Amino acid sequence: DRLEAIYRRYGLSLSAQRSVTAPGVEGMRAITATMDAFRVRPPERLGGRTIESVKDYQPDPRKGSSTGLPPSNVIAFELAGGSRVTLRPSGTEPKIKYYFDHREELGPSESYEAGTRRAQRNLDELIEDFMQQTASRGGVV
Repeated sequence: DRLEAIYRRYGLSLSAQRSVTAPGVEGMRAITATMDAFRVRPPERLGGRTIESVKDYQPDPRKGSSTGLPPSNVIAFELAGGSRVTLRPSGTEPKIKYYFDHREELGPSESYEAGTRRAQRNLDELIEDFMQQTASRGGVV
């Protein structure tokens, strides 16, 4: 009951991750091209939500770092409503990782179970839309 009260006050959070292996030199090129494609042409919307900000942790040599953190090949899209999608290549394996953090408000009279099902559907839609947008950019899916 206490945990449900917290979710009702602050929203329900769900997370998921997808790892896509792309071995060899061609795989590394494809991973690099995926990151470059999202840097050059970031989406305006993901999963029906507007992108409110883009955090690129790899500083532009002309502009410097905007995050105040050490440079890293990571891009995070902050979405309306508190959701986020993050992309990063693995530093030790031939793969790229996509992280999905979704925040969902529960309706005042909505059951926790119904809210959780709705949140999961919306997270699934976010993942599907992101993967489609990745494929349309020629990225690794």
